[in-house]
Amino acid sequence: MPAPWCRFACSAVVLAVVSVPAGAASSQRKTVFLSSPPYTIDLSLTITGKCAPVGGSDFTHLDLYAGFRNVRFTASPAGSRAVSLQIGSGLAGNRVDGRGQIRGFDLCPAWEDETHQVPGRVTRGPSPFRATLTVLTAEEARERLVNPADPMTPVDLVPVAWLEFSTRFSILGQELAWEHPGLSKMGISDYSFVFSVPLDALARGQVFTFTLPHTGEGEVGTWEVTCVPSPAR
Repeated sequence: MPAPWCRFACSAVVLAVVSVPAGAASSQRKTVFLSSPPYTIDLSLTITGKCAPVGGSDFTHLDLYAGFRNVRFTASPAGSRAVSLQIGSGLAGNRVDGRGQIRGFDLCPAWEDETHQVPGRVTRGPSPFRATLTVLTAEEARERLVNPADPMTPVDLVPVAWLEFSTRFSILGQELAWEHPGLSKMGISDYSFVFSVPLDALARGQVFTFTLPHTGEGEVGTWEVTCVPSPAR
């Protein structure tokens, strides 16, 4: 499934102020990213699909949600990645896990020919699924963009951290499976998208909610991302 390109700014971080070496102008100061407070990150995808014998979608409608709790952005020991991710007091790394749910769906029929449809019948699910947020290098991110060679693809003018959201359905897609009797058996496929987080916006301590378009074979939709500080304990 193609992964749309997007960019967003998300939540607050803690900065350390480091003095420059002796002899430098006293007005010169350098900010160094250390870590963020814990955040709650919610993502959803709503799809409207076209049912057609060729080039159609599996769904006339699909609504997915995934949440990540107590996520902290920390300084990355790897220079190629701008940040690491950490949940609670666990070890920081390049990926964190979240939980998702299929909130609603309607199946498209299958087609015996261009005029005869076979309705779908759910055989398993819907049930909760695993999802991930992964930190990417800039090179990895651009490899996942829809068309990294497109001259209209924006070029980063400020330092950013690249992230990829992915559903992690089982190999057979058993979190939601269906059949078209006498024709086929199917399971839901993964969805993902890549986006960048401007580091300077992190430092401003902002809370963000934004939407962006999704496109896939026979379907259009909307991604929504919300990033807010986790409630104080």
